[in-house]
Amino acid sequence: MNDTNKGLAPQSNNLAYAVLGAVLYDPANIKIVRQRLSPDDFHDSILSDFFAAMLALDDRGLIIDLLTLEHELRNCERFDPERYLKTLEYILKEESFTSEGMGSYVQLLIEYAVRRRISEKLALLAGDCNEGADPLNVVEQLAELSDEATRRVTHMGGGDA
Repeated sequence: MNDTNKGLAPQSNNLAYAVLGAVLYDPANIKIVRQRLSPDDFHDSILSDFFAAMLALDDRGLIIDLLTLEHELRNCERFDPERYLKTLEYILKEESFTSEGMGSYVQLLIEYAVRRRISEKLALLAGDCNEGADPLNVVEQLAELSDEATRRVTHMGGGDA
């Protein structure tokens, strides 16, 4: 996961804010989200850190709220208090989220993550081709990428969970 594919950031970040906000609003939503998303599905590293912290809290059976989330994020090596507060402000300002829409938010976020991974992988494969990579190996990697994308986008279907 990285921050290089800026073209997808605005839409995917709004979806990420909605997902994270819905979990903060109703921590039971983490059970829905964790089945389908991983921290790597978030475009921005700080959003990935927020989600990873929520998962860690849930794994330990702790409530997910502002206090526990801040405590968990402070353990993250990239923790930056200013950036944390700014991101939290965006998450809390995203008032369009609903628990009922969670399945749709997650599905759309997965689709953006898959597009981002395809774009990143194609750029790497193009570089490999320019360096004389074995065409059969490139085709095999493209097939694996296609299978992964299909699996992620069709897993559990679209719509609300």
